[in-house]
Amino acid sequence: MRACINNQQIRHHNKCVILELLYRQKRANKSTLARLAQISIPAVSNILQELESEKRVVNIDDESQTRGHSSGTWLIAPEGDWTLCLNVTPTSIECQVANACLSPKGEFEYLQIDAPTPQALLSEIEKMLASPP
Repeated sequence: MRACINNQQIRHHNKCVILELLYRQKRANKSTLARLAQISIPAVSNILQELESEKRVVNIDDESQTRGHSSGTWLIAPEGDWTLCLNVTPTSIECQVANACLSPKGEFEYLQIDAPTPQALLSEIEKMLASPP
């Protein structure tokens, strides 16, 4: 039996694809996003409009445009949710806070640990999170 996908699921998937492309490209116009996502420009326009209303993307006027009518360049809104980036190994924990554009904010932290077992590693992570900065 085949699984059915409804329009809402497709729209959600396409929104995720557009956001991922903007994270990777940093900035892109509608035609570039449409080509990379393999969806139509009107579909990209609708998705970008929805993401803009959610304050997840912003449109910047492209003044360097020399031909035709440009609808501008799109990029991830920098004032969105922040992310805690972690790199955890049995010998160290590295962490960095990043803004919505994944630009580093605050200080990079490195903590040397000794965690020979998964339980010891979890214990070290808990200690790190419990200690004040």
